[in-house]
Amino acid sequence: MGSTTNRSADFFQRGVPSRQSHQQAEVIAVPLSRPSSDDDQPEGSPARSIHWPELCTCVGLILLGLAVAATSWSYGIGTVTRMGTGFFPLMLGLMLAGVGSLVACEVWRTTQRDRTPFPFRPAVCVIAGILCFALSVESLGLVPAVFMLAALSIIGRPGFNPMLIVWIGTAMSAFSWLVFIVGFNLPLEAVRGW
Repeated sequence: MGSTTNRSADFFQRGVPSRQSHQQAEVIAVPLSRPSSDDDQPEGSPARSIHWPELCTCVGLILLGLAVAATSWSYGIGTVTRMGTGFFPLMLGLMLAGVGSLVACEVWRTTQRDRTPFPFRPAVCVIAGILCFALSVESLGLVPAVFMLAALSIIGRPGFNPMLIVWIGTAMSAFSWLVFIVGFNLPLEAVRGW
């Protein structure tokens, strides 16, 4: 009983925190800084810089797309219901110019700090897979060529699983055989010599 009385006496001696002091504590806990932008960077931080090789590549894509679109006018565009020979290249050229414009805006917007290094391994493996497919589809057949394309593309992925090559390679080979040889009846052999 005596300890309870001592506690209540201590409580009243210290006093109950007032509403005003409680609100002040809340105000102090709220951060007073706003997110920094590129304009008000502290000294010593890297300044905003444009990655010129990427921007030049985007400008090249835009110019290539516009050149394809301009060249397609000489082939005859036609209408949507009766397309001429230039309709498809015109659409592809405009889409290429549009994608180049979107990527250029993204390159212009991002800062040097936001960039990640270029993934060389996946790019090299995918390009090697496409070349391997192009060189082997007639000499080995569609199924082995698609399997090699899938295998090389998967190897480019960091931390790939060898079983993934077997599963995806087999599935893509079977799908390609069903669609292109059975479905479209293209003059390709599934496996050369079989």
